Amino acid sequence: MSTAVVLLFLLSGMLMFATIISLYATVVTSKSKNVPAWVWGLGVACLLVAFAAVVLMN
Repeated sequence: MSTAVVLLFLLSGMLMFATIISLYATVVTSKSKNVPAWVWGLGVACLLVAFAAVVLMN
């Protein structure tokens, strides 16, 4: 695996961790059970980075 792929997988992991923490902070601890748009954006960014890493791995 190249360095770029490893860095993309690390970035994807960090984005996934940030998404999970954000979901907990915004949904579990608040009275409103709506998920904010920026949390959806974090999740989408995580999926896109992971997809790019898998594509570059081949």
